[in-house]
Amino acid sequence: RTSVYIESPYFTPDAEFFSALKIAALSGLDVQIIVPGDWDKWYVKQAAYSYIMELSAYGVAFWRYHGFIHSKMLVIDGKTASIGSTNIDSRSFSLHFELNAFFYSEEFGKECTKLFLEDRSRSTRIEPDELARTPARKKALWTFFRLFAPLM
Repeated sequence: RTSVYIESPYFTPDAEFFSALKIAALSGLDVQIIVPGDWDKWYVKQAAYSYIMELSAYGVAFWRYHGFIHSKMLVIDGKTASIGSTNIDSRSFSLHFELNAFFYSEEFGKECTKLFLEDRSRSTRIEPDELARTPARKKALWTFFRLFAPLM
């Protein structure tokens, strides 16, 4: 109803998750996502920035963590939280049979929101105009790597 906060080291969402985030942002929800500043897989970064660029245009706020962040957390409205091994990518959703625990607790949701905001304070906002100023050849590279996102 109000917010969706996500932390993910590998942000290459499948079509359904991508659409859900877009709908949430267009519905006026505060959608914020923290991704690594230092990626451990350079090719995942290339693919992720294609999604980041597109979702930023819909109002999703992205944050670049100072360093590598391996947290996999989702907090909805500060009341529902999900933590586990699932990355925001097709492989986690379809191939790896990864698990997340869901917590329906306002107390736990508040703690997770607090953790998210602490991590966000160690991050820099990825501004939409920064993405818009990105050279066309780099955007083309991002789009090319997006083709391989389901394999990453």
